[in-house]
Amino acid sequence: MIGSRDKERDIGRIDLSGVRLTRANLVEADLTRVNLVEADMTRAIIARAILARAILARANLTRANLTGADLAKANLAGADLAQADLPGADLTEAYLAEADLSGTDLTGTNFTGASLRQVTLAQAVLDEANLTDANLTDADLTGADLTGAFWWSPAAPAPEGWELDTAPAA
Repeated sequence: MIGSRDKERDIGRIDLSGVRLTRANLVEADLTRVNLVEADMTRAIIARAILARAILARANLTRANLTGADLAKANLAGADLAQADLPGADLTEAYLAEADLSGTDLTGTNFTGASLRQVTLAQAVLDEANLTDANLTDADLTGADLTGAFWWSPAAPAPEGWELDTAPAA
């Protein structure tokens, strides 16, 4: 079974590139470092799965449930995550350049140090998301809900349209 493998005995990265896992149940699966390039995981249930350092470049994760998933340092370049559910997911230092996260629920998601260059976040919900040191260069935030989102990077300016609130808390 994919999600219950003994990763201590794995010699190299498991290659599942191009695999079709539409509507698959991968709840709490350990997919650490797995190659899922161009995989079709449409509507898959991947809640609380470990995908740290996995390669999901150009994967189709449309409407997938990744609630609480560990995607730290994962490569999601060009991935389609439109209308997916990722509340509470860990995307620390993940690479999401040119990914489509439009209409995605990213409530409480951790994007610390993530690369979100040219990512589409139109109509996404980023309530309470942590965007500390995330690179949002040329990101599309049209209609995104950033209520309570936390963003701070002393080395980079705020994204266009954002303002630094320097008023003391009431």
